Amino acid sequence: MVSISLNSPPLYAHPSILRPQPTDYSSDMSMHGAPSITRTELNTPREQLQKLKNLLADEALTLCQHSMEVKDSFKEVATTLEILAQNSHFNKGQRRKCDGLRKAWDGLHTAYDTLLWDSRKVAGKAQATVRDFVDMFIRYISNPKISAEAKNAELKKLDEKLEVDQKSAHGTSENFLDLSDQIREP
Repeated sequence: MVSISLNSPPLYAHPSILRPQPTDYSSDMSMHGAPSITRTELNTPREQLQKLKNLLADEALTLCQHSMEVKDSFKEVATTLEILAQNSHFNKGQRRKCDGLRKAWDGLHTAYDTLLWDSRKVAGKAQATVRDFVDMFIRYISNPKISAEAKNAELKKLDEKLEVDQKSAHGTSENFLDLSDQIREP
């Protein structure tokens, strides 16, 4: 089962991924590089939730900026390879090799775009889970009229859903790492 904790690393955390740190929210970082939130910093669940929303918004903006930079880099390399493939100073074999590299690069770019859309789907599921948790689940488990057994059953369902979502997020992260390795290959 997935253990839910405010101090857990993000599902996509991997030691080889360098993540920018949030800027204005907390100088207290956990050992995984994820911002940690302690109960002493925040008095109410609403304050905790707002801080988490701010952190997520900051991370989403950073991710968007990085994805645009990656797209621009893909285009720049493709343009350079195309120019090289048409270079009259190269012999026919060299131009063919450059054209082959450009086509392979286009395939990597397409793979990146596919992974980016897959990651958006995973993020959308996570957003829906958070929204459901905030909008419904907190009220449900704080309702004194609902039995502890019913609350535990709902917690178990949530744990199972989070476990599936975690595997999906992990798979997407692994696919990005594989793509990174493919790009680095000679």
